[in-house]
Amino acid sequence: DTNNLVIINLLNKHKINDNRIKLILNSSKFGLAKSLNIGIKKSKSNYIARQDADDISFPDRLKKQFSFLQNNKNLSVIGSYAYKIDKDGKIIGKINKKIKNKKIFYYENLLIHPSTMFNKKNFYEVGQYNEKLQVSQDYDLWVRFSKKYNLQVYPEYLIKLRIHDNSISSNNKNLQYLYSFF
Repeated sequence: DTNNLVIINLLNKHKINDNRIKLILNSSKFGLAKSLNIGIKKSKSNYIARQDADDISFPDRLKKQFSFLQNNKNLSVIGSYAYKIDKDGKIIGKINKKIKNKKIFYYENLLIHPSTMFNKKNFYEVGQYNEKLQVSQDYDLWVRFSKKYNLQVYPEYLIKLRIHDNSISSNNKNLQYLYSFF
């Protein structure tokens, strides 16, 4: 796939100047959850930040979320507000939900997966991403986190979330809705 080659070449170019970048290529298609679990296992950080290839994080996103988690040890997961953008990068909407209590996760997913940063140790304590789920792995993870730990949305727009017809959410909207009941 041409897009994958572009991303691999870009990462290889940047890792020459930044030894923190590790490129992990799976031997075959494992699916999102298993690929995320593999990457997290190989990471050396205490915190994991999620990012999708077609979304855009603001330059200070990681610094703000890291500092916030460091200064609020009672938190285990943090997300952020997001601007919704179209395929051309034009802002077409906003997502700015707040978590009023942890029980809300039994009814609604308030965290935008590519906006999240979470504690790696707590991630293993709640059981990682469920590799048996085709979709909604993030929602399942947040429900399990919410049973033991505190989650919060950082009240700033830190990412631009690309909305398009080929996204996993768009292609699996009905399946995600059904999975949310389980």
